[in-house]
Amino acid sequence: MDICWLELVCCLKNSGMPIEEVKEFMMLCLNGSSTCEQRRELLEQHKENIEQKMNTLNRSLGMINYKLAHYNEIGIFHIDTH
Repeated sequence: MDICWLELVCCLKNSGMPIEEVKEFMMLCLNGSSTCEQRRELLEQHKENIEQKMNTLNRSLGMINYKLAHYNEIGIFHIDTH
């Protein structure tokens, strides 16, 4: 059980959940099944946050890939040795 908790804490933290929300989630877990709905709501909100960040990152990655392709196409992407 301890490893599962540690993995969950790492997952939440690594996916951008603020430490205060991680603590809140873990305290709700310790309070038992009466907090299931609150935990589900926290996870739903966190999931939405992750999806928004992923969309933003994917748009940024698309722009960067476009610019790299453009630079490679016109042949000016080189390392300055001066």
